[in-house]
Amino acid sequence: MEVITLRGLRAKLLDLEMGAPQRVDFLLLLLVEQGEGGHVVDFVTHLLHAADVLLVRPGQVQQWRLDAGLEGLLVLVSPSALGPSVGLNSAALRSGAF
Repeated sequence: MEVITLRGLRAKLLDLEMGAPQRVDFLLLLLVEQGEGGHVVDFVTHLLHAADVLLVRPGQVQQWRLDAGLEGLLVLVSPSALGPSVGLNSAALRSGAF
């Protein structure tokens, strides 16, 4: 499990990497603290505001659309960290019901 701020993520990645679609193999939980922006999940844009929470499940395609004012925390969790009953291909993980 890794916890990182959006500011830290921006500093870590190039703009090119941030804007490119990527299929994730981990669980991503985004907790928006301030600002507004968007995040594309499976080619659907989700508008984000302060106090929003967004879940991206393993296998989904995501694309960052981060405005400079959007701040928050990311929690990244590998499926193996969830235990043997919730693996990468688990129906519970795919449905978000865990």
